[in-house]
Amino acid sequence: DPREGLHGQLGCRVRSGCSISAGTTLGVYTGEMLTTDEVYSLPSVQEAKRLGPIEFLQAEMNAESFTEEMNNFNAYNASLCDGAKLAVCAVNDSRGLMHRINDVRLNPMTPTTPHAMLPGGKNVEYVETLVCGLPFVFLVARCDLSSGMDLRGDYQDAYWELLRGLARRIKMMS
Repeated sequence: DPREGLHGQLGCRVRSGCSISAGTTLGVYTGEMLTTDEVYSLPSVQEAKRLGPIEFLQAEMNAESFTEEMNNFNAYNASLCDGAKLAVCAVNDSRGLMHRINDVRLNPMTPTTPHAMLPGGKNVEYVETLVCGLPFVFLVARCDLSSGMDLRGDYQDAYWELLRGLARRIKMMS
């Protein structure tokens, strides 16, 4: 795989011998529903804070890398959360697979933009919707997916800017 520093490591692939049709919902992004500020109150982040500033930044980076904001919900319902942003955090969730999808960028930790993408681009899309008034993020196939195919999404530039900033801070403090 030509991607450098794969964030999701092995990622997710279509099961051997199976295929998935375009438009198929692959699953829901599972985890704990929090505001973005509450991500910093997670036990793993709080414990790291007691260990030192570098450990805290590493725990913050880990928590942020497993967090998906409810962008549409936040845009239209800001008054419901007193301006806080709602997110789902999978940092301690071993049940779900949707947070293990790899990004389509070849080397997203480099500061240059735009980043080169894998040929074929993303093949899955994170789709936010309301179910009984509550926001959920589902993963949907953008095209037909064949056996063994790597599932690739787009984490968006803002996500990588945040992680690059945290990585710079960790490096400066080391």
